[in-house]
Amino acid sequence: MRLQRLPISPVLLIFLAAPSYGQQPSAPNDPVTAEQLQVVLVKARDAIIDFALHDPATENTEISEVVRQLKDDFLLIGDRQNVRYLQQHLRETYADPIRNALAPSNTPGDFAQRLAEAQNDNEQFRRDDTIREITKQQIERGFLEDALNSAKRIDNYVLLSETLAQVAASAQAQGQPHVAERAVEAGIQASLHPKPFQIVIPLSYEMLLRFATELQDASYQRGARLVLMRASQALASNSSSDFQWEEIARVALHLHDLSVAAEAQTHVNDEQLKLRITDHINAVHSRDLKPGQAIELAKMLKEPSERVGAFCDLARRQAAAGDNNGSARSIQLAVRQIPDGEQFAVLLLNDIAWTQIDIGDRRGAEETVRLAVAQNGAEENSVDQIRGWATLANTLAALGHFSEARAIVDKIEDPGSRGWAFNRIVYAQVFAGQIEEAIEFADQLTDAEERSQTFMGIATALLEQ
Repeated sequence: MRLQRLPISPVLLIFLAAPSYGQQPSAPNDPVTAEQLQVVLVKARDAIIDFALHDPATENTEISEVVRQLKDDFLLIGDRQNVRYLQQHLRETYADPIRNALAPSNTPGDFAQRLAEAQNDNEQFRRDDTIREITKQQIERGFLEDALNSAKRIDNYVLLSETLAQVAASAQAQGQPHVAERAVEAGIQASLHPKPFQIVIPLSYEMLLRFATELQDASYQRGARLVLMRASQALASNSSSDFQWEEIARVALHLHDLSVAAEAQTHVNDEQLKLRITDHINAVHSRDLKPGQAIELAKMLKEPSERVGAFCDLARRQAAAGDNNGSARSIQLAVRQIPDGEQFAVLLLNDIAWTQIDIGDRRGAEETVRLAVAQNGAEENSVDQIRGWATLANTLAALGHFSEARAIVDKIEDPGSRGWAFNRIVYAQVFAGQIEEAIEFADQLTDAEERSQTFMGIATALLEQ
């Protein structure tokens, strides 16, 4: 099970180079019914409307995300009535982005009419968001040429890169490489020649790096590497700073492109920064080495987070190859890389616990989590401690210790952090077959924010079965 919005470990913060954590738990034997899912979604609907009604913020992105997800989930099960209910009972800030959710969307003509209407909207972000939604639906229905043409109408570069990446990846996956290539080229050209009337116009290499990352995250690596190369070329053709080349190296390592990362390093003048980039390159390179070589290279890494990540990755590879003894030794080495006083010790221990879950060492994971809980309890009350409690609650839930996970959440006061943790706990409960228990727990929550997030965790798990 891979948690959503996991508090990021240091290695991810620096270079986005860490492997994924955890595996999807086995689904329970009893099949989930549409009626069950609808009940949960309606409870989430009522909770988010309550939360939005009493939230003092002008606009809360958490509410917007939940509303968008609810809309998609209701449409997935054919429940248009409850989409309409959301439109009617949410205030305009949250109802407006889903106002076209029930518009006809079956034929190219339907989309053409909706696109024409969207073009008449004078509010730029709302117009672009509507076009993004239209493009998403065109992709779902296989109208990829139309989707590409629609996406090109988006002005906001963030929405544009995200949408073009989705078009490109979908086209490649569906055997239409010519559409994928055109989508990639459209993103490149939009980055090199941004529309002049945007409020903020980022540098071309920044837009290209964003696009490359979007493509990689959409599993279109070939396109991502092509865009990364163009980003490097764009930066080389202008005056540049060490920080900018470090960004190139960071994204290159996210794409596992060591040659581009090494090339970027040659443009860096600051010796300390150059050494740090070398460390990151070696950490990624260790994944390609045999165990003995990987161990020696991992020991040479400067940052504890890099060493822990390298040994965890090696433990996974050894376990996959059937070398359980070697995997266990790598886990021990990972733990030893965390020095006394390490600021991110709790998150690093949590990373190790997820590695142990991945390789089937449940008892070892439980011992590591207990160590992390003790470590986090010794911390002063801080943002790091709150993040630690939420993260560890998720991991305990993945191990099936639901009561203990909820007890840890009681140490958190912030409703947003509590809601996130409860979301992950009930998600794991559903996959453990405890659907009714998860619903009963969510029902008794009095805070609307916590309740909405918790029911969404249940709904997500039900949909994934």
